[in-house]
Amino acid sequence: MFKIIFKKTYPKSSYIKYHVEPIQEDYFRIDNNKFIVADGVTKDLITGEAAGYPTTKEEIEFVMKNYPNPSGSYEASKIICETFISELLKYDESKIDKNCLNEVIKLANRKVWDINKGRDINYIENDLHATVSAGGVIINDTLYCFSICDCHITLLDKYLNIVFTTKNNHVNFEDYIEDFNWSKASSRVLARRDCRNKEYIINGKDISYGSLTGEVGAEKYIDLYEQNLNEVKYICAYSDGCEPNFINKDAIKKLIDNPESIKESGNEKTLILYEKID
Repeated sequence: MFKIIFKKTYPKSSYIKYHVEPIQEDYFRIDNNKFIVADGVTKDLITGEAAGYPTTKEEIEFVMKNYPNPSGSYEASKIICETFISELLKYDESKIDKNCLNEVIKLANRKVWDINKGRDINYIENDLHATVSAGGVIINDTLYCFSICDCHITLLDKYLNIVFTTKNNHVNFEDYIEDFNWSKASSRVLARRDCRNKEYIINGKDISYGSLTGEVGAEKYIDLYEQNLNEVKYICAYSDGCEPNFINKDAIKKLIDNPESIKESGNEKTLILYEKID
């Protein structure tokens, strides 16, 4: 039996430092053995500039003044999480498998289109509302789960070894983006219009990535898994802000011993932890 031991979203550590109330874009939902996290994709400022990574109080205040509020990315995250859980609850658990999860997350994605259709999209200050996500359901000793882009589910054994982690299908794009000047609008348009939810080949390599925008093209980037939990002690679901907390065993031990320590550094992050109770 697995029991929830932690569930929380934290803002960027710099916002905590300066006591600034953030515009939230992460979201999560849990219903006993069903769980999901979603990370709303960062938008440009209403001025058309990239939001960047503000660190000083002055930079943060400028971004907050010019960032879309409320954020459509938060609304996309909420739609995905609420739909995922509500639709799963309609199923007899004996009927749930990877195919079931696939249908549920596809339905959730298509509901996001309701907040995007009819909008005048220029892929800069008026981009598609988007989110990325990971979620699953624990049934007996099996985890059925999905992920898209850089939200993660990681399974740990009792020695805190990683026995499984979901694929990050954003990696190829992350490797390529080093050549981008993200402050240039043309670079952001390329990333969002041409590389998101559709194949984009550079030097023989597909650098595209998936994001839940409501577009049907997002569906091919949803990865599905079925994992045995017999040797698993912890189930961790998290947004990419928690990635540094899984970089090595020391970092993992710190997280397990004190999950609240994740707020000490980095970007907005959400973490859900289940522990096996014997």
